[in-house]
This record gives sequence, structure tokens and C-alpha cells, in this order.
Amino acid sequence: MNSLEETYESLMKIARLNELSNEEALHTIGHLVDTSFDVKEPEGLQHAIALSKELQARQLTSQQSAVSHYFLANAWSNLRHLARAGTDQSWNWEQEEIEHEIINLRQALAEDGFEELPKDRRCQILTNLGNLLNHVGRFVEAIEYWDRALKLKASCAMARGNRGMGYADYAYSLHDRHDAIRFINKANSDLRTAIRSPLVYDDARDFFKERQRFVESVRKSNNASKHVFAKVKTLGRKKEEVQYRLWCLENRLFLNHLNDLGTATSAAQDNLVLPPIVMPISGGFEYEGLFNQMKQEFVSARFLYYDGIQSNKVHFSDKGVLLYNTLDYPSYSLAVEKVKASFRVVYSLFDKFAYFLNRYFSLGIKERQVTSLAVNWEERQRSQGKEKKKVFPMRIDVLDDNWKF
Repeated sequence: MNSLEETYESLMKIARLNELSNEEALHTIGHLVDTSFDVKEPEGLQHAIALSKELQARQLTSQQSAVSHYFLANAWSNLRHLARAGTDQSWNWEQEEIEHEIINLRQALAEDGFEELPKDRRCQILTNLGNLLNHVGRFVEAIEYWDRALKLKASCAMARGNRGMGYADYAYSLHDRHDAIRFINKANSDLRTAIRSPLVYDDARDFFKERQRFVESVRKSNNASKHVFAKVKTLGRKKEEVQYRLWCLENRLFLNHLNDLGTATSAAQDNLVLPPIVMPISGGFEYEGLFNQMKQEFVSARFLYYDGIQSNKVHFSDKGVLLYNTLDYPSYSLAVEKVKASFRVVYSLFDKFAYFLNRYFSLGIKERQVTSLAVNWEERQRSQGKEKKKVFPMRIDVLDDNWKF
């Protein structure tokens, strides 16, 4: 028996955490998660999950709770890789392990003590959440977490390398060739920087090199060096408009793919449109009309929210409004109502998205029943006597995973 297996057997003998302090228990669980994966023992990972639940029942500090959720996410991630890696199941639409990974990483981020953790640990949590979101096809959200990791620590090469892969995934989904090449250029830059870093694991470096070679071949075949950002001289004529557009840029709120690459002023316009759609002559502009409406509602809600949070004066419409004093210090004003209205408009868009997708993909759901595609899909499957389990690919890619750490 080698030392790694001996370590695993020793850790598995710890049935309860009664005799361990919180810090000792955390160290033990983290060690068990890593060792179990190294020796490919799912039983050890299940035991680590059970011990984590026992630990979280204690009175932990916020920092300890954040680390505990990080270890739990790693345990579920390792279980997923041992059970599904290299199989058709790796692309199942529903995966319990991924759900637990996302929940625990978000819980780690939500802890007040997260900001008190060492920079390296915070980068690990942010990077792994970005990797996971990219894995399930949510690369736009993933970029936010990689950006946060790199803002925290610019030398976080794992975040940079994975962001490069995320940019490449984003490029594959774009129908506009010029925008896609800009993402490919950014992907190439990130991957090259990560490959040169001494902080990248050897296996990860090989993985990044493979992706970078492919990205470079795409760049050469498309004359990528000619694709540069167009310069925009002004963001508006009035100071208020400029401030609003700068706020949208900073918060990545423009309906513009290029805004996900950064805050260049060339991205300060809502130019997102539908890809070409083939319709019968009698079909009209149904999809374009619905898309226009959804887009307008979003940009209007965006400004309502901005206007509401920027207000610092009492509006004349609020003057002379007699309200009861309910002794719970609520805030009433036109500005507050603008913020609330903006959220209501945005929430209402989800039903419109569902309606649009139902029509476009001919899912067959009755129009008055389109409230949640996920729920209605399951109901439709059950009514037709089909299995609930869905095996739709989340992302089609030759290299099917990101590198976590």
C-alpha cells in the first residue's frame, strides 16, 4: 500500500468530528476531498460531504463557513468527474452534482467572511464558479467571475486561462463574424498569458496550449489582426447622457456582445439583433416584432433603475402626499417606485422569453400556459409518457471542461 492510499485509509477512519476543532475539521475534510479524488474513491467523497454537513451544524465563523462550502463544492465536483467524465452522461442536462457545486460556491461567495479570506482562496472560489458556469453554457455570467478574480489578483493565471477558453466558447455562439473574431483575439491573448505563467499546473498548461493552437489557427484563417475596435468620439451631447452610458458600460448592461469584453466606448450601444431567420412569405415579422418589444422593455427598465438610484432630491410629485407612520422606517418616493417598477418589467421579460422560445422552437405548449418552459416541458413529457430525464448537450465543444483548482 503506497503512502497516498495509507493517507486515504487513515482519513476514512475518522467517523465523527467530535474531537477536532473547527480548523482541524476543515483541514481534515479538505484533505479527504483531495485524497479521495487522487485515489478515485467516490466513497471518500461521500464521507467528506457527510462530515461537512456535521461541521456546518456547528457555530462557525463566516470565514470558516465560506471555506467549508468551497470544500463541499470540490467534493461534488470530484464526484461528478469520477462518475461522468468521458461518458455520455457528462453532458446530461440535469446533474445533481453541478447543482450542488453552484449552490455551495455561491454560498461561499455570499458569506460576509469571504472578503477576509486570503486572496488565493478567493481567486479559487471565483475561478471555479466561473469555470462551472461556462461548462453549462452560461459563459456571459462566467466572465464576471473570472474578471473579479483577475481584478483581485492579476497574476491568477488559472482565471486568465479559463477566461480565454470562455471567450473562445462565446465566439463560437456568435453569428456576427467580426464580433466573433474580436472574442477570438481576446481568447488568444488570455491563453498566451496563462501559458507563460509559472503558476499554472503542467496539465492545465498543456490543456491551454491545445486550445490556444486552435484559436491561433482561427485567427490566421480570418485575418484577425485587421479586426479592431471602432473608436467612438462621444457618448452623448449632455453630461447626464454620458454618465448614464458610462454606468451601463461599467455594469455590462448594454445589449451588445462587445460590452462583455470590456468597457470600450464602441460597446456603448444596444445593437444586439436576431440572427437571420427563414420564414414563409406569409409569416410576416412576428419574431422581429416580439424581439423589438422585449429589447425596448429591457432598455427602459435599465434607465428606470438608473434614474431611481441616482435620485437625491424630493420630486414634486411626492410633495403633499400624506402617509401613515408605520414605525418601521420604510422608504417611499418616486425614485423607489422607479426601481421597483424596473424590477417588475425585467421579471415580466422571463415569460416573454418563454413565449418567444415556445413559438420559435415549436415546442407545442399552449400560449396561455407558457409561464415556465422548464415546468411545462416536464408536464408535456409526462403527458406523453416519456422519461423526465433529458440528455440535451449544454455546450458542444471538443475540449469538454475547464480547469479548476
